Amino acid sequence: IISGACDLMLEDVNPITNSKFKPTEAIAEIIDLFQPTIEAKQLTYELRTHGILPDNIATDEKRYKLILFNLIANAAKYTNKGSIKIVVQFRKEENVLETEISYTGEGIKPESLPNLCKLYANVQQANVFNPQGMGLGMALIHKLVDMLGGKIS
Repeated sequence: IISGACDLMLEDVNPITNSKFKPTEAIAEIIDLFQPTIEAKQLTYELRTHGILPDNIATDEKRYKLILFNLIANAAKYTNKGSIKIVVQFRKEENVLETEISYTGEGIKPESLPNLCKLYANVQQANVFNPQGMGLGMALIHKLVDMLGGKIS
């Protein structure tokens, strides 16, 4: 998260760097980081592709992986029982790689949705520890997805 927050602050200094990489390898690399948590919680995960994925995509690999990292981290953090599912498809007509991450965890309260992508949305009082986090992750993801020309829903 710190690296991503620095990216946000240094957006003009660190412009988007398009490089070609294999999306399935990037996803597998991030899933591997969470394998110990997934196993410790006895969760299952599924990586599914719809249609044919390109061998390589051209986007900012570092930022794409950071988005994946934060979304999968949330899924692992908020799922105590059940599964995490990642579905990837390439919509050729729109030149869009769609990555969907869903999980059986507690989810987000409807009243929290309007503030979900606001920076520090979870900080309620100064000097009070919030075990759920400070609200950096989703704000970071939203900004990174926006920087890459995508959308999060």
